[in-house]
Amino acid sequence: DDEITAIGGKLVLVAIVTDSESSNDVAATLRSWGAASPFLIDRGENLRRECGVDALPATVILDAEGKVRWLAPPNATADDVVAALDAVVRNEM
Repeated sequence: DDEITAIGGKLVLVAIVTDSESSNDVAATLRSWGAASPFLIDRGENLRRECGVDALPATVILDAEGKVRWLAPPNATADDVVAALDAVVRNEM
């Protein structure tokens, strides 16, 4: 998260959840995983479809207008994500 912030990015987790799961359930699960970042809940999976995500988990980089700028391949590493975000921030992608 520090590397992302250092290059001008912001980490937001998007949770794909069932209708029976509450926001508190999601927050508790993310905390148990050590994820303290803000999160959005994508009920109905609308954001997932709009971003072109076919399989979960997935990593997507959106620009400030919400346009998909990078969809990580399944084997992407944390370094790949940081490099892609850096390219987006520098408007190279």
